[in-house]
Amino acid sequence: MKVDIRYYCFGCGAKGDVVDFVSRLYGLSPLDAAKKITADFNVIIDDSNYSNHIPSRATNPVTLQKNNAYQLKRALDLYVRDALFSLHNYREKLLTYKTQYAPSSIEELDTCHPLFEESLKNLGKIDWMIDELTFGSRDEQITFITNYKGEIEHVKYRLTELN
Repeated sequence: MKVDIRYYCFGCGAKGDVVDFVSRLYGLSPLDAAKKITADFNVIIDDSNYSNHIPSRATNPVTLQKNNAYQLKRALDLYVRDALFSLHNYREKLLTYKTQYAPSSIEELDTCHPLFEESLKNLGKIDWMIDELTFGSRDEQITFITNYKGEIEHVKYRLTELN
């Protein structure tokens, strides 16, 4: 092992400063390793001056505001992604039902399959909903979700019924 200001172990390749060395040697966290070094060498440190000058990230209002904004943006992105996933799955099912259950003659129009009728009734609206969520601005997405959250949840419920 080579030791000057930093150490390097030729056996395992570990390197670092004295705190890293004590941390690895005794299996301690870096803070506990620094405390052990001060205790072993009787070094007295007045840390009361340092704790008042370092602002905590958790209590910094700017950091909290940025974190809250990030969390809101992330939650909206996840909801939009989930809604689009459900809407696309439902749209694919509707397209399948539209071709699979289409009547083969005019006489069968009076006795259409209910899934064919559902596909004709809902396909245009689902396409519109997908477009609104995909191409709308952030504010338009928020407004859309506020106004159509119930219908999005109904689509999710309907998908569970169809599967």
